[in-house]
Amino acid sequence: MHAALGVGRDFATWIKQRIAEYGFAEGEDFSPIRGKSRGGRPAADYHLTIDMAKELAMVENNDTGRRIRRYFIALEKRQAAALAIPATPSMNLRRWLISFDHLGREHATPIGMDESIVKWDELPALIRDPGFMIEGRLLAEIVHACADRMSRKLAGGANQVSA
Repeated sequence: MHAALGVGRDFATWIKQRIAEYGFAEGEDFSPIRGKSRGGRPAADYHLTIDMAKELAMVENNDTGRRIRRYFIALEKRQAAALAIPATPSMNLRRWLISFDHLGREHATPIGMDESIVKWDELPALIRDPGFMIEGRLLAEIVHACADRMSRKLAGGANQVSA
């Protein structure tokens, strides 16, 4: 995390100052992991809770910290907007396909109750199943979509998840 945030100070100084400055508690927010001594003081590493890691990232005063802050602010706004919409019976019956594009942006698409969903990793076993029946045109569309997805993965879009 220290390296990913691009912190200019050495790790030991940075983590100790942040723990003191923000009042993180050992055993509650983090657990130190003592390394073996190599002739001097043993190196210490830390296991952080998700909440502590979020807070550390959000308070780092650099471009990465600002991007992380903006990300969490956007999440909070989306959550607040979703909570402000009163749930209707039709919304409760709706299913959603959650996917992520190559930039990691989340997309939610409503799916009808009568629509079938096949996960990417389930498709090969489903097609090999002798009891599997599918109309030829639909199978061609599925194979084409899978080929497109595989080519995007091979081209570097491995973070994309879709159906």
